[in-house]
Amino acid sequence: LNTIDTEGVARFYFRLALINTVSAALFAAPLLDPRLAFPILITRWPGIYMVVAYTFFVLVGILGMLSWGIFFHLLPSMFERTSVRRFWLFAQVVVTEVGVYALAIFMFLGGYIGASLNYSGAGDFIVGAAMEVAVIPSALGIFMVILGTLIGVTNVLLAKSRT
Repeated sequence: LNTIDTEGVARFYFRLALINTVSAALFAAPLLDPRLAFPILITRWPGIYMVVAYTFFVLVGILGMLSWGIFFHLLPSMFERTSVRRFWLFAQVVVTEVGVYALAIFMFLGGYIGASLNYSGAGDFIVGAAMEVAVIPSALGIFMVILGTLIGVTNVLLAKSRT
């Protein structure tokens, strides 16, 4: 009950990558709404935050989860480890997923607010001050993604071999 086989873990990560792919498509869906003016806002300097947020979500939320799935799938043949600790697995998933979603949402929100104000003619000081609301949550998201990765590495190091 304390461990889970690596094949099951790999399947879990592949499903998680699929869920995050759907989420990425939903995040991109507002681009189709002309009232939100995304193509214009992305060209403003705060708009780069939206691009960075989406890029990190794709890199960590989709490609990262696919990579973990591949790694756990190959773990038995590479390191002769066939099971990992369930607690560390779920800790990694929860911390990483909460972190990547927080990072994406708050960076995107900060970039959207800042780009909207910049487009409306607000000065750099006002734009920067308005974007500050997203800085600490974004930083916490980054910290959680890093912590989730370290938890995953710890789980791999504690993995059990065939017995």
